[in-house]
Amino acid sequence: MPGTPKTSAAETVIIPSAWDLDWMAIDTSDGNVPGPTLKMLYEDPQTGAVTFMTHVPPNWHDKNLDFHPTTEEGFVIAGHIKLADRLLDAGCYLYRPPYILHGPVYAPNDLGCTLFQRTSGPLRILYYKGTEHPHKDGQPIKDDYLHSDVEWSEKTDTTELPWEQVKEGGWSGTQIRWIHRNELTGGGFVMIEIPPGWTGTGSAARGPVEEFILSGSLDAGGTSFGKWGYAHRASGKPAGKYSSTDGATVLSYWNGANEL
Repeated sequence: MPGTPKTSAAETVIIPSAWDLDWMAIDTSDGNVPGPTLKMLYEDPQTGAVTFMTHVPPNWHDKNLDFHPTTEEGFVIAGHIKLADRLLDAGCYLYRPPYILHGPVYAPNDLGCTLFQRTSGPLRILYYKGTEHPHKDGQPIKDDYLHSDVEWSEKTDTTELPWEQVKEGGWSGTQIRWIHRNELTGGGFVMIEIPPGWTGTGSAARGPVEEFILSGSLDAGGTSFGKWGYAHRASGKPAGKYSSTDGATVLSYWNGANEL
């Protein structure tokens, strides 16, 4: 695919600015729902898990109930989107276990909606056509949700979450918001607020680390990242040194371990 970074399980993927990647139409040959476009950031060659950006075009409307056979996470970067009776504005987040019906979906404005997203396996957006379960938003059609290490959340307004001052370790001098926590590993998904003039060593990469720049700029491991910059760092391969002249807001996944 054009604009898609090549990856392997052990390598670090560096994308200084995802603005330079192409938006791509969703492949509908295997049943995926058409409409939104994607910027692919990372694909795990072992599991098929993907990290990507999604743009839902203005006034796009899917009246059907959809589901994913994987977990789905999404953070609204810009615009807003309506999922059944929930309106998700910029800064809202969702975490959905596999096989949860959701819909209808509507992007009710001139901007549409842009999201930063992850799935735990190959990206599939499928219509539910069965009759075994009630046709309603939030209805599980399998019991995978009972075994999730992360709490199911159809809407979290991250602007309402508390900031935690980091006083020691590689992120000392920043503040973070825990957006979700992995009960098994102690890691999770965090927002990091980096003040102007900050320097530090960041994550130790005890597990795989993903970083996405929401705003500002950040130098990490010798690379300068601007808005929508992205890095996937393999376990044991930390950036080593971070600095920010003007400050930055960063989304980071530490699902394998608590990097604080």
